Amino acid sequence: ALLWLEEYATRLASGYYATTQVDSVPGDVPVMAISLIPQLSRPMRNDGPAPVVSRTVTKGIEVIAGAVYVPQCQPTFGFIYKLQIRLLLPNEEGYMSPAERGFRTCQLESRHWHFYDTDTNQGDRVDGEGVVGEFPYLFEGGYFKFKRRQEGAFSYQSCSRAMNGYFEGHMMFVPGNLQLRTGPAFPVQLGRVGLNMAPGFIY
Repeated sequence: ALLWLEEYATRLASGYYATTQVDSVPGDVPVMAISLIPQLSRPMRNDGPAPVVSRTVTKGIEVIAGAVYVPQCQPTFGFIYKLQIRLLLPNEEGYMSPAERGFRTCQLESRHWHFYDTDTNQGDRVDGEGVVGEFPYLFEGGYFKFKRRQEGAFSYQSCSRAMNGYFEGHMMFVPGNLQLRTGPAFPVQLGRVGLNMAPGFIY
């Protein structure tokens, strides 16, 4: 029990786990909580067939993805995963100017995930419009949500069934926005994230 607690404290202190604002009922005071989904601020751990956190940048759009095993939620699902999506700012790694990437703003159109079970050599595909019913409209430094300007990265969480393996995929974005496209749709990569049902510690 002491080793478990020491590891938890180490993860908090190192930034492997971080605090995050939890969505609440409109009008309520925002709630801060500790997210158990790993962050990129600590060197990635190979805790299975792929890193537990991935970062990709496509045309200046950064996608950070991570997953956490939740055995208490079986058999309904086995993992919760989180994506953070943003258009990078100048001087950040992977930044491209509007002239270089070909647009000032862009909007998500569809998602295409691939979950692969290395025990059974079988996979699941997820294809759909937007993410959880939302179509984030990105600008440098933030995004629009329900026509309201938000600062920082757009993030969302979802879940998958229990398996040992990984997930990866891509999203289709349009330059401009869905109502006024300024060019053809293009893919934005989601890097591979490991799914491991036997991690060293479960929190």
